[in-house]
Amino acid sequence: MPRTVKETLLLTLRAIRDHAEYRDDSEGLCSCVYMLAWRSPKAVFGSESNSRGTIDMVEAMAKSLMREWPEHSGSRVYPVPSFDGNTPSEEFHWASEDKRLWSKAAPYGRARWALLEYLIERVAEAVTKDSEVIWL
Repeated sequence: MPRTVKETLLLTLRAIRDHAEYRDDSEGLCSCVYMLAWRSPKAVFGSESNSRGTIDMVEAMAKSLMREWPEHSGSRVYPVPSFDGNTPSEEFHWASEDKRLWSKAAPYGRARWALLEYLIERVAEAVTKDSEVIWL
């Protein structure tokens, strides 16, 4: 039986959380989700690769869910808030240059991890309940 989009997103998010090789210190969560779903490594997805349609839906579902995160910055493009009085865009670009997007030692990096955990919890709940939730 083929995986659902929700199951694919959940596998993707858990792989990003659990395996450093699926995170890029200069890329945000959206890019990591897209690139991992696109590459479709067998270690994450088994022998079933992801279609272009599935990849696009996984990315759209992740972005939609990010907007529901209670700590969301209010920006459509940069969901993690700044903690230094910068705009979310400025904070992202500076953290990207400093390779601290995923740093658990910095408030900005910890917030990105909190967003990832939030997404995992929400998608896992939807998969478990087999709900027809549409986040688009």
